[in-house]
Amino acid sequence: MKKHLQLAAVVILGGFTPVLFAQHTIHGRRGGTVTTTVSQKGNSVTGTATAAGARGNTASATGTATKTRSGIDESATVSGPKGGATTATGTTTHTGNSVTQSGTVIGPRGGTTTGNGTITNNGNGTVTTSGTVTGPNGQTQSGSKTRTIPQ
Repeated sequence: MKKHLQLAAVVILGGFTPVLFAQHTIHGRRGGTVTTTVSQKGNSVTGTATAAGARGNTASATGTATKTRSGIDESATVSGPKGGATTATGTTTHTGNSVTQSGTVIGPRGGTTTGNGTITNNGNGTVTTSGTVTGPNGQTQSGSKTRTIPQ
């Protein structure tokens, strides 16, 4: 694969909020291209990617992560060459000795999968992990386990 690297990093001061931007393009031997960008503004980072085949098929993805007071909020969308899109959202929260994550994925045909999980440092050399996932047909799987932290 022949690479043509176009990398740009720019810091723009808009008011008091700095913005960082980077772009990378790769050209394939058969005419396809992949372009990626990453930008950061304030507490948010956004990444995008577009892949275009030599015959015109295109797939793209965009994702954003935003740092909040208690954790991180995430979202993403992926679009395929036939127009279908999959979206995902999630939250990671830090409280005391625990980290909790939850999220939802919606597929191109509307099927929804949700999940959540927690890991807790018990303070006695062990951690407890637990989680639940519910699929698009309503089936639910749950589990929990306490493990010793390797020293």
